[in-house]
Amino acid sequence: MARIANRGRSFEADMDPEYISELARLYNDFFFNYQDTPLLVIQTEGFNFADSDDDVDQVVRTIDDMPGGTQYLVAARDLDGEGQLGSAG
Repeated sequence: MARIANRGRSFEADMDPEYISELARLYNDFFFNYQDTPLLVIQTEGFNFADSDDDVDQVVRTIDDMPGGTQYLVAARDLDGEGQLGSAG
């Protein structure tokens, strides 16, 4: 909800937090079982796509380098300044 507030879009201002929570749950359920194409799951906390070209570039590089399957990208700035990529397994 904080990201919605930060965007400041008037049409999002009155969104019901329960609706957003249920939407996130359904989204997660769907993609947890998704296997039709390569999939990149990004833990968006720790990334700032609105203000950081480096964060956007990192995601683009990760997509370009993906071997297939399901991959996970997590920002790990406190470790080495780069996100960490892992695969499902």
